[in-house]
Amino acid sequence: MLALYLRRAWLSDEWIDIFSSWKNLNSIEIGNIFCDRVLPLLKNVLRQGSLLQLAVYDIYGYDRELDLFCRFLEQKQFLNLLFNEECEPMIDRIQTENNLERFTGSTITWDFDCTLHNDSFEGLGLVDDDTIQYKKKNLVVSYFNASYFYDDIPKARTVQEFADEVWRSEMRFL
Repeated sequence: MLALYLRRAWLSDEWIDIFSSWKNLNSIEIGNIFCDRVLPLLKNVLRQGSLLQLAVYDIYGYDRELDLFCRFLEQKQFLNLLFNEECEPMIDRIQTENNLERFTGSTITWDFDCTLHNDSFEGLGLVDDDTIQYKKKNLVVSYFNASYFYDDIPKARTVQEFADEVWRSEMRFL
C-alpha cells in the first residue's frame, strides 16, 4: 500500500505534480491545517480512482470540501474517510441525504465521540461488549467503547454506561 502523510497542508505545484503522478496511491493523511493547496492534489487523486482511505486532521471550513469528500465516498474502491474532530456539516449532509446507496461500501469514522444518529434510526443496542449500533435504511452507525483498548475500563452494562466511554464513532454504508 502506498501512503502519503502530509504534515503541512501547503504544497508547491511541483509537489502536487509529483504526488499526483503516484498511480497506486492508496492512503492520504492530511495533518495540521487543511487548506486550498491540498485540493488540487485530492482532485487529481480522485480522478485516478485508487484511493482507499483519506484521513483529515484539523480541518477548518468543511463546507467547501463536502462535495469532494462525498465524491470519494461514491467510488467503489474507496473504504474509509477518517476525521479526528467533529465535522457537523458532514454529519448533517449524510443525515439529510436522500440517496445513501451511492455511498455503499464506504465508512466515515470520527476518532472521538460524536452523535451520528437521530430519532429516525432504529436502535440495535449493544451488539457486543464494545459496540452499540443504530440503523436507518442502508446506514449503520456504530459507537465504540474505550474498553476495547483498555482492560482496566469495566465493560458497559447499560447504554448510558457505554456512552460515557465512547472513543470512536462510525457511519457504515451497506
